[in-house]
Amino acid sequence: SSDVCSSDLFSDTDYWYAEFFDEKSIYHLLKRFVLHPNHLSKIKNGEGVLMLNNSHEAFHGVVRTIYDIAVKRLEIPPSQIVLISESATINKEVEKIASEYNLPKIRTEWMRVFERDTQVTPHIPFPTLEDKQYDKKFINLNRRWRLHRPVFVGLLKLNNILDKGYVSLAKSDDNKDWNSFYDDISWISRNNPKFLSVFTDNTETIKNIPPMLLDQTDMTINYGHMLNCGDSMDDYYRNTYFSVVSETNFFSELGEGLFVSEKTARTILKKHPFILVARPYTLKTLRSIGYKTFSNIIDESYDAEEDDFKRMTMIVEETKRLCFLNQSQLDNFLKEAREIVEYNYSVLMNRKEFIRKL
Repeated sequence: SSDVCSSDLFSDTDYWYAEFFDEKSIYHLLKRFVLHPNHLSKIKNGEGVLMLNNSHEAFHGVVRTIYDIAVKRLEIPPSQIVLISESATINKEVEKIASEYNLPKIRTEWMRVFERDTQVTPHIPFPTLEDKQYDKKFINLNRRWRLHRPVFVGLLKLNNILDKGYVSLAKSDDNKDWNSFYDDISWISRNNPKFLSVFTDNTETIKNIPPMLLDQTDMTINYGHMLNCGDSMDDYYRNTYFSVVSETNFFSELGEGLFVSEKTARTILKKHPFILVARPYTLKTLRSIGYKTFSNIIDESYDAEEDDFKRMTMIVEETKRLCFLNQSQLDNFLKEAREIVEYNYSVLMNRKEFIRKL
């Protein structure tokens, strides 16, 4: 809420403001004690705006529900509705639904709560990317079993580079494991049998991947908002030279929102180069808000690949390449990366605004 209040969104009129979680929450607008008829009348008459804040999530499904409930049933003009989301592409969903319903677009804002939270994390800067021998090359942190995470870990194993990194993946609060993974990968790859066969042909190898834990032993706890918890990871960042960040969304069928969470922001805070296992154009989006990425030392062409399966393959291939840099290549990588990570750290720590009109 503080981010909303510090922005210029409230300069034009009165607002009726609510934070919500998902589509089901929108139905509360139909209850008279939630949105009083007097308030509803003011909003419909242009004397106020309905502001719905979903900034801690990137759910695109909420857009249709807002149109069904707020626009069609409550007859609020779309121009009097503002949706705030953590998805940098929520406006694309609005364009799609507005066109389908032949209605005007509601207004959208992209708020980066996790970037702001990372900025205020108490921390002591420490040196990374030192000139030394690296027994481990990368970090890849995974908690909840969002499908792209075990897919990536499985492909690391099959490419014989799982032991090249500090990788976490163990049973979490979603209670998934390698058995349930096979149900999920079979569904998501139903139209891509070649990709699916990579896993079905190596079932025993995949299922024998043991639980992998690093700084946390209880993977059911979400530490995303526990801002001072990251110090226990410092040695992992010191003793590797890049991160592979498993973001919240990857497969379009499981969530189209372009979500830049604390996972990416914390890597910037720790001054680490990164590859993002994320939705396409996430790197492009980061550049649009002032960060630099690593195209001079990392092949970032994966970011423009919209086919999820091809993008995943490209990410694994580039991870593998970076694991086997010779000494001269590593020296150049470290030199080039130091300048970029310092620049990005400065951008993060000096950021004033974390909200953008879309």
